[in-house]
Amino acid sequence: MLVWFTVAVTSCNFKEQVDPNRPGVDELVTKGQVNALTIGLLADIRNGLQIYRTASGSIARELYLFDADPRNTQDLLGKNGGQLDNNSFYLTDWYEPYYRVVKDCNLLIAAVAKDIPGVSTTEVKGYTGFAKTMKAHVFIQVLNLLGSNGVRIEVADPANLGPFLKDAAAYTAIRSLLDEAATDLDAAGAIFGFGLHEGFKDFNTPANFKKFNRALAAKVALYQKSWADVLTQLGTSFYSETGDLNAGPQYNFSSSANDLLNPLFYGTGSDNIYAHPSFNQDAEVGDQRVATKTLAQISTKDNLTATHRQNIYKSSADPVSIIRNEELILMAAEANIQQNNAAEAVRLINIVRTAAGLANYAGATDQATLITQLLKERLYSLWLEGVRMADLRRYNRLNAANLPIDRAGDIVHTEFPIPLSDSN
Repeated sequence: MLVWFTVAVTSCNFKEQVDPNRPGVDELVTKGQVNALTIGLLADIRNGLQIYRTASGSIARELYLFDADPRNTQDLLGKNGGQLDNNSFYLTDWYEPYYRVVKDCNLLIAAVAKDIPGVSTTEVKGYTGFAKTMKAHVFIQVLNLLGSNGVRIEVADPANLGPFLKDAAAYTAIRSLLDEAATDLDAAGAIFGFGLHEGFKDFNTPANFKKFNRALAAKVALYQKSWADVLTQLGTSFYSETGDLNAGPQYNFSSSANDLLNPLFYGTGSDNIYAHPSFNQDAEVGDQRVATKTLAQISTKDNLTATHRQNIYKSSADPVSIIRNEELILMAAEANIQQNNAAEAVRLINIVRTAAGLANYAGATDQATLITQLLKERLYSLWLEGVRMADLRRYNRLNAANLPIDRAGDIVHTEFPIPLSDSN
């Protein structure tokens, strides 16, 4: 891997004109260099993964991160009413890497717009469809944590940055980007002009990568409350009611030189990711999601006690899912609940419950009760996958009335602030 993909950048100031660790568009003149950029893009996107998932999960009372940094149990849990810092690692350590990915994507799009030897017009569409999809993926994640603060979409020109788009405008822009990408992928031929790593082995052609794109489009439709469109987009994704619930693209890790280890794997040490006690206490008896995702290990820190650590990742080389078929099925269930198709929603929920070793859902089927059940299923199915904070916020449950407060004086944050480096 080329050095300009492996050296970290310390700031996310978009107005910086020169980045010595990355090539300019004029330096990308061969197909090999452009393909190396796609490799670097996929490498970069992993850098913010750990803190994104643990910081948002801590706020949502999904988990604790016990380690040497007290801010994980103080700032993120609102200890003594404390607010989030707009220049702390729990914000900048995911925000900056994710926007470096956006820069990578913009660079890739600009590079293939030139006449690069060996890159056909058809292959250009593959590069742009890939890059636009990955940009949209980043923007969804940023918006999920910044909430009403919005997301900055236009950053290609450091001298003319676009505004932070909020709410409907943000989702419309992201969906438009995904639809542009889908159109490009349709025109990209049978194969990409570049390779993707093993985590995309089922999504390494334009047609199959588009299934990932449509899964993201369905997620955006979910956040837009466009319930019928959720089902439409799922129909052209990798959604499968009879398939592997873990199917979907993944981030890969290894101990190879210039690669990363899985940052969510902490081994058996006391410094670890722990389930919030309510995760185990509130689980239904026999729920295999709890048994497979957590392992008994007691630890205490900052007047907080955890009883189970994460057990999803058992080695530093385990892959991490980006979006799984299980989430898609639960998205379909939610869309059906919102359209008052209770029987269909329950049928879909039961696919997930059966896989978890549980009996079919037998509770009330009014919309409010089913939404509560749906959110519970999403908690246990998607634990440590970075969606809980957004799930609670969109149903107005990211608050002390709906979440456990572990220490007197703790508060529940509803969103992350705009980072200091991007606030002007």
